[in-house]
Amino acid sequence: MYTVKQITRKECETYILGIHYAHRWPSITWAFGLFTSEDKELCGVVTYGTPPSSTLRRFIAGDENERYVIELNRLCLKYNRKNEASILVGRSIKLLPKNKLIVSYADSEQDHVGYVYQATNFLYTGLSTKGSVWKVRGKEHLHNITLLDEFRGVPNRTDKLREKYGDDLFREDNSRKHRYIYLHGDRKFKKRIMLALTYKIRDYPKGINSIKELENKFSKLDNVSNCESAETISSADFDDIILPHTGEVSRAKRPTTSGEGPVRFRHPDFESTMQSEKYCVKRITRQECEPYLLHIHYAKRMPMMSYPFGLFYEDELCGVVTYGETSSMPLRVNIAGVLFEPNIIELTRLCLKYNRKNEASLLVGRSIKMLPKNKIIVSFADMAQDHVGCVYQATNFVYTGLSTTHKALKLRGRENAHELTILAEFKGQENMREKLQAKYGDRIYFEQSSRKHRYIYFHGDRKFKKAAQAALKHKLRDFPRKGESAQDIENKHRKDDNIENLTEAETLSSESIMI
Repeated sequence: MYTVKQITRKECETYILGIHYAHRWPSITWAFGLFTSEDKELCGVVTYGTPPSSTLRRFIAGDENERYVIELNRLCLKYNRKNEASILVGRSIKLLPKNKLIVSYADSEQDHVGYVYQATNFLYTGLSTKGSVWKVRGKEHLHNITLLDEFRGVPNRTDKLREKYGDDLFREDNSRKHRYIYLHGDRKFKKRIMLALTYKIRDYPKGINSIKELENKFSKLDNVSNCESAETISSADFDDIILPHTGEVSRAKRPTTSGEGPVRFRHPDFESTMQSEKYCVKRITRQECEPYLLHIHYAKRMPMMSYPFGLFYEDELCGVVTYGETSSMPLRVNIAGVLFEPNIIELTRLCLKYNRKNEASLLVGRSIKMLPKNKIIVSFADMAQDHVGCVYQATNFVYTGLSTTHKALKLRGRENAHELTILAEFKGQENMREKLQAKYGDRIYFEQSSRKHRYIYFHGDRKFKKAAQAALKHKLRDFPRKGESAQDIENKHRKDDNIENLTEAETLSSESIMI
């Protein structure tokens, strides 16, 4: 077991100057140490500070977001035991002030790929730019800025360097570095930064990839249309679909370009997106889903996922929907009985980058058509997030009322973790709850779960739909409206049930009189 806490600059010195390969001080604003729980030994250090390049700070997400940019500039471990790096980075980020855009680099010259950043859900944005730096023979470890700082404030610093070092001073091509970013803050901040981000999100590199291979791969992705072979969807196909902007993802205003700053990451003719441009929906990988599910979606965790699909606009992934097996066996049985239990799947995540008009219904509607036939799809709209399920209403799901509520297991410090994720630590063992209590103590608590709107879609041939609807155990209800509370909806359903029961009783009574 480990603990992570803030430390002083002096405590960092042995690691940064003695162990880290750079052997020099960076700009440090926050420093954190990894301590063993047993002997309280400091066995790792991570530091954050202001990036030395003002160009990077301005360019990464625009002038208006420059103040949020910080750099993870040192990560150094004494023993580098399994998981120590990811524990230190992950927990230290939680100790930082909110609303920070963290950038960090993995130096390819040191054979670094950045696996610790991949393990802690950073986004990969490609390679740093090419360039050359000053070096001194015999002092190759010194940074270019360290050398120039010897004559800081003096005119013609390079001439002074040449006078001092003579033939030992030379120019060298700098190594390419893998650039990773992490958005630390509330949902509104993350969404705004994602919209303003200048760099494209790339697939994670692996150890076998050379710099040249990565450059060729990125060039190919940028220049070749990935949607030519996929089914292209025109807005003309959806003239009759109306999606009120009160659905699962709140709509965000896109940043506009102003002044002398860099051009923002935006689409041409954004206001008329659905009028002339075309979309395509196709199957994607789990890795392509991660930036959306872990950073944009409010749950911040990966769900069960068997069928992930992406919405592409001009080769850019701008939305994700995932389907998978429901985590609850009773849910699967209670929807349409044991006979249809193998046919139940859940729409587990729906997440959009921009949430432009009709994008949500377009993604859901077309992705369902790509699923295997004869499936009963269940999905939920969380009332705690002010969701009503307008996208499901627009794509012809049926509404079956509210889910039940229960006391959900929670863990302080990991509030986003699902109850089943916490229990999975002791899966298959006896007395799971007692073992959790022994491990986490007062961090364990119970919280009343929120009510959710339950929607169902029957996907298959006519015979399957008829049989599944006949076996459905939930009553079909009228669609809920924005602003209705759970109590209002339950009262409405109770009133409808009473009227239905009264009508049945009157019918039986009239039949008995006729007999």
